[in-house]
Amino acid sequence: AKNGYKAISQSLSKHKPKHLTDLHKNLKSTVVKVNILSENIVEVIVHSPLAVQNFKPGQFFKLQNYSSDISKLMEPLALTGAYVNRPENTISLIILEMGASSKLCRNLKEQDEVILMGPTGIPTEIVKNKNVALVGGGLGNAVLLAVGQALKANNCNVTYFAGYKKLQDRFYHEKIESIANQVFWACQEDTLNKSRDQDFSIKGDIIDAIRYAKDAGSLAKIEHVICIGSDRMMQAVASIKTELFGSARMICSLNSPMQCMMKGICGQCLQKVDNERGYIFSCSAQDQDSDIIDFKVLRDRLEANSLLEKI
Repeated sequence: AKNGYKAISQSLSKHKPKHLTDLHKNLKSTVVKVNILSENIVEVIVHSPLAVQNFKPGQFFKLQNYSSDISKLMEPLALTGAYVNRPENTISLIILEMGASSKLCRNLKEQDEVILMGPTGIPTEIVKNKNVALVGGGLGNAVLLAVGQALKANNCNVTYFAGYKKLQDRFYHEKIESIANQVFWACQEDTLNKSRDQDFSIKGDIIDAIRYAKDAGSLAKIEHVICIGSDRMMQAVASIKTELFGSARMICSLNSPMQCMMKGICGQCLQKVDNERGYIFSCSAQDQDSDIIDFKVLRDRLEANSLLEKI
């Protein structure tokens, strides 16, 4: 960059930019609305034309704000797009308040300009004409909204397992119902309400819900599984994958710490997989086969970042 910038500048000076106003309009990201979904879950809807038009299910963004006050400046947040409204060029980002930066999101105001880098990461593989199980834990259910919508468009039969710790943690249940042929709701605090006859609701964790479905014969034809949630939840499901889903392939989305999110630059997202592949940059390949993920390494990395998030 130091040696090459002069040549680049000289080249650019010979070609005056056209449609600069349109370019700025398409790249600019502004807050449309902030919704408080529960005690510690916030939705930020952002207008960002190029980001929306290029988004594919499973990809994510880096969100930051502009502030001259260092105490109100967010560190980069890696956020997966929950769903997009392409006609209106808006995307929904759902944030779990875990640390200082994520807690600042609820203070964003309408028309605030923000930095929304992306989309980045690989899109989730969207299979066609298959029986698919989606397994979501907590905030993982937000990530699965866009994935489920794409699966439905690909003529897949979707069985959805949605797990929560508390009753208040559930949001947008009607969107989950719209993408799923059948939903198994699970909540550790109490039984969640259901609005469709074909769905089931139990008091328990996500494993309890899947076992309940298996006993009811709802898993016999499952060919593909996508599991997104906390590292402990994904590991629990992966450890008994064969018992629950037989030979079906299961994909997990690695929620490892991230910083630059530019695919192999900073190394913050480095994640160990099996011995053959060694290490990967999870910001460029976040979806991995559950059989090769080293969940202990993932947990250690997440716990190492815990203190820094809070201060």
